Amino acid sequence: MTLSSLKQFLYPSATLIFLLALSYFFPATANSYIEKWSKFDESLGHGFLIFAIVIFEIFRLSRNFSYKKDKNRHYLLLLIILFSIVLEVSLFLDILIFHQFSFYFLWLTIICYILGFNYVKHISFPLLFLLFAVPFWEFSNTFFVDLTTQAVTFFLGFSDLTVFIYNNYIETPFGVIVVAEGCSGIRYFEIGFALSVYAVHGENISWRLKLLVIITGIALGIITNWIRVLGLIYIGYWSEMTSPLMSEHDNYGFVLFFIVISGVILLLNYLTKRYSFEKSSPKLTQFKELSINKMML
Repeated sequence: MTLSSLKQFLYPSATLIFLLALSYFFPATANSYIEKWSKFDESLGHGFLIFAIVIFEIFRLSRNFSYKKDKNRHYLLLLIILFSIVLEVSLFLDILIFHQFSFYFLWLTIICYILGFNYVKHISFPLLFLLFAVPFWEFSNTFFVDLTTQAVTFFLGFSDLTVFIYNNYIETPFGVIVVAEGCSGIRYFEIGFALSVYAVHGENISWRLKLLVIITGIALGIITNWIRVLGLIYIGYWSEMTSPLMSEHDNYGFVLFFIVISGVILLLNYLTKRYSFEKSSPKLTQFKELSINKMML
């Protein structure tokens, strides 16, 4: 085995070992990630799948990495110390978002310092893709609650239902429906965003067409939630709030999401066949299809 081929295996392995080492020294932060990802009915229930895709992509991209000597990067030790201090302080103050981000950036800095900037640049896609599993998205939850309420209010204006809407409360003659945090649609936004980004990755179409697919994925993810909430209002109204879907509607939402978000796959297939520069790797395409299908379930 040549030095080059050995590094193609050692580099991704070392990347994961660094992550495991950080998890050992900062177990509270590592557990906070796992705890968020384990709640499959919340906004980061797709976290484990994102992490699996990241591992796959790191090893896949490392196969064609050519080692090049980097410039002196000892100054990164200062950043490693800085991120470690920020992580310790945020853990002490119990500021969740700070120690989760510090953990992420500390990992990236260690990879840069030990394995070099060239390698980090080479695997930049999976490293950035991991951001879809970092829990900072939840801070936009209130925005999506308000957006959903505004959209539902607008569309109900065209209906013949007798409802009174105040903030995120929708009062019907049979009961009150609340557009709560769990109805914000941030989960569908995140999955639609992540799915479309991963779908266009590696496709040989122009960046404008890739951007079109990503925007479509985001829009369809948001629209899915609007349809879901509107559907629940109609179901609650006509069933006089007795339908089982009024208390358990996660599966209903994901069936809708699967149907609506299929538009992204259809759009990408059309653009790829019509505007692709050359064919993508068959193995990568097969893995992407499997990952996308699991992300949609």
